[in-house]
Amino acid sequence: MVIPGFEEQIEKFKSLARKVAKGQKRSDVHDLRVVTRRLRVIFWLMKQSKSVKIPAKTRSSLRKLGRSLGERRQLDVAIRDAAYYKLNAAKLEPLHRESSTALSSFLTSKKIDKLAKELRRIRQELICFSIFNFSKPMQTLLFKLNQWTAFPSNKAELHEFRIQIKKILYALEAVGQPVLPLTRIKDCLGRAHDLEALGKYFRNARRIRTDETQKIKGAEKLFKPAVFFAMKKLS
Repeated sequence: MVIPGFEEQIEKFKSLARKVAKGQKRSDVHDLRVVTRRLRVIFWLMKQSKSVKIPAKTRSSLRKLGRSLGERRQLDVAIRDAAYYKLNAAKLEPLHRESSTALSSFLTSKKIDKLAKELRRIRQELICFSIFNFSKPMQTLLFKLNQWTAFPSNKAELHEFRIQIKKILYALEAVGQPVLPLTRIKDCLGRAHDLEALGKYFRNARRIRTDETQKIKGAEKLFKPAVFFAMKKLS
């Protein structure tokens, strides 16, 4: 089994990292976060299949960058949504500036070049070792998915399930499998999570909670077909 989109993700990462370092445009931050997540899942697949070795420092750098991108992206979305709900987002601005400064510290030219060099090295190893057996990591994902016999019953479970669905989605993407049913429930759960985060800043905004509940109900309707689809693809 090969990793069809690995080289494409590396090129996207290098391009987007430099764009975000220059301007931190909202869409670029989002896209870089997604690419970083995809690369981390690909590295997890490699580790689980005991193929190409990924240095711990590289995995750690991507994890820390991903966390910083997530914090910035959450505030980007919160400010955008506050405008939609006609809420005063002034109290979010200092947090937004802090997240911007923190993100910049991860995206200096030196750090980008170092990480890009390491990604190129890994790509060169892949040229010599291009066939992988992903049965073990896929079985690991399937085992964890089998624990979800019913839709999550609380916020903590929803958060855990959302993360697991994204990991499965990116793993299937990495090996060239279709993922549309998982994309739908991921988007629904992601939007519910955005609204939950917004609600923590504006606790008296009832409309936010109402919309969050609607998104959760939408995800619940997608739960069984999405899980069945994922189980079939992972088996």
